[in-house]
Amino acid sequence: LYWFQSMRPAETKVSASGLAVIEPILLPISTLDQQPLPNEATITIEKINVSVPIVFNVGANPDDIYKNLVNGMVHYSPTAKPGQGGLSVVLCHSSLYPWQYNKYGAPCALIGKIEPGDRITVKYSDGRIFNYRMKQTIIFNPLEADGDKRLTELENNSKPTLVLVTCWPINTSKQRIALEAELE
Repeated sequence: LYWFQSMRPAETKVSASGLAVIEPILLPISTLDQQPLPNEATITIEKINVSVPIVFNVGANPDDIYKNLVNGMVHYSPTAKPGQGGLSVVLCHSSLYPWQYNKYGAPCALIGKIEPGDRITVKYSDGRIFNYRMKQTIIFNPLEADGDKRLTELENNSKPTLVLVTCWPINTSKQRIALEAELE
């Protein structure tokens, strides 16, 4: 006991029984969750073997969105980023014209195979990871979308939600498929 008492720092307290009382050390609290999300992220859907970059800051202009789909999936800028809370919309290709070649030409070609409960992961360049679970699929006509109650419900959902949207069925632009996933 003498050896231990002589080795302890002066600020160490000793209990009535003569044992050292070690005060807890407060570690710094991470502020990573409070920092803005970076503009580099990857979306991964293991079930269909997809891992594609998300392109941010494209805006809402359809031509700009379409042009940027060659670089990955495109975050629809008027919505929240994945992980921020609220509705986050990400757009992707399900197919291209046969004469086009693009590394990210059809990342959502197998989106119809994703079922409720399947996981979608968004990982940012700073290491933050957000896992979503697929909840439902909505197929709609884009020309009649304004009156679709299902889409209005999606837009008004207060839960952190990721919605992937692509043309449907594959090789057409007749309809759209929207896959809704909620943050775990």
